[in-house]
Amino acid sequence: MVVSFKSIGINTFNVVVINLETKMIRYWHESYQLWESEVTGFCLKTNDFLILQKNGINVLVLGEKANHEVTDVEG
Repeated sequence: MVVSFKSIGINTFNVVVINLETKMIRYWHESYQLWESEVTGFCLKTNDFLILQKNGINVLVLGEKANHEVTDVEG
């Protein structure tokens, strides 16, 4: 299960991956994000998590591969 949320007060955007079988956290990403700033995050079919914000895009690899090339529809 992938859960993402913003934390007020400490100004962070968090992405947590939880293994439902073991009930343990597999991965936790935390990045600076002002509470007032807009941010959107969602899972892709490639098991990546895409974070869109005013100052750019972040791609988190949540799958088994350590890293891979990311391309858009135009290549």
